Amino acid sequence: MSTFDIGNLIEPQNYSGFLNNTDPFNLYNFTTNRSGSFQLSLSNLTNNADVQLLNSDGDILASSTQTGRNSETIILDNLAAGSYSIRVFKHRGDTPYNLSFTPGTISNPQ
Repeated sequence: MSTFDIGNLIEPQNYSGFLNNTDPFNLYNFTTNRSGSFQLSLSNLTNNADVQLLNSDGDILASSTQTGRNSETIILDNLAAGSYSIRVFKHRGDTPYNLSFTPGTISNPQ
């Protein structure tokens, strides 16, 4: 497992990674200071991998579980301000991936 601490999510983020038996999942930790929309995409897979959005307690808030090499997407209309993690994990076989996530329109300025 690899863990990446992104800090406060203000602008779109793009990361490339690789999942294998030694590194079967990666975590991307971030915070938001305002509630608003949130979009996530996991693409360029050569084997099946899935993605989850977790709250600060590790509870799954949203997930995408497409089969095979299909891209994964999570779209939320109102993600509350707080601390979150994105977990990217493999099912079978090694796979590279591209992860993109974007804070969207602010729905409740603070």
